[in-house]
Amino acid sequence: MRSGRNPADGRVRVATRTDRGDAAADAAHRAIAAVEREWRGEVGAEAFDTMKQTLRQLGRDSFRQLARARCRSSGAGSESAPVNRQH
Repeated sequence: MRSGRNPADGRVRVATRTDRGDAAADAAHRAIAAVEREWRGEVGAEAFDTMKQTLRQLGRDSFRQLARARCRSSGAGSESAPVNRQH
């Protein structure tokens, strides 16, 4: 990751991923895809898709609860700066 000031607004820091970060992300995506293919083959497509959908819902709901708790405790909004991918 690289971090620097936003030229349009010096109050804002912009984080960008480096080529090395891109390579690491690509490797992680390939590894996850390989595991998912293996699991799909072991339990079948329908069971795997149901599991993934359920995990997404649990994660989304947990994230919302965490964000609300943080907002209540800090009194701040839940905005966060996006991470830009450097090409």
